Amino acid sequence: DLLVESALEKAYEVISQVNPRVVLLSVYRERRAKRKAKIFPYPADNPLKRLKAFINGLYSEGLYLFHHSLFENFRFNSKLKVREDWVLKGLIFALYKPVVIKEPLAIIRDHPQRLRKNTQYYLEATLLSVEELFSRLPKEFEVLKRFALGRAYMELGIKASHGRNYEEAFVYYSKAIKSDPKLLCDLRFVKKLVKSYLLKYFAS
Repeated sequence: DLLVESALEKAYEVISQVNPRVVLLSVYRERRAKRKAKIFPYPADNPLKRLKAFINGLYSEGLYLFHHSLFENFRFNSKLKVREDWVLKGLIFALYKPVVIKEPLAIIRDHPQRLRKNTQYYLEATLLSVEELFSRLPKEFEVLKRFALGRAYMELGIKASHGRNYEEAFVYYSKAIKSDPKLLCDLRFVKKLVKSYLLKYFAS
């Protein structure tokens, strides 16, 4: 990943003016030498709505600046080889409202050997990261746990589909519905569910 020219100066200017605990930088996402700007909306004032938007992936590609005091009582779970930062970001997103810089100040790039591409690591970490996040949050956030599990199983289903494991994908999508039945109102999810079922059926 790269910072664009003058990124630090612009971020420092914002920090100097408002002294926030968290700053979220908009970014350019680079794939196959093509860049697309990712401008993030301002987070909600309501902590539950803010965390729900984060869990739904709205801010997943952002670059974060954290005040050092936020790390004083935080320790990463050594069992999480991937998604360990998802726990930290989710925790901070719930408890603090980030200041968003609308101008892209970084270039987020991919790497073919990143650990996230290791399927086994990803399978192990996805559900564990949800448990880890909600074990650290105050009880009032517990109402979002089933929503988070639904999204986690959906991610696993997508991962299995990309690997052409359609039967496994259908199992994960079914678990996603069990965790969060409201997913059946999401047309994009229903399409994935039906596609995995048909491909599973024709492959058997």
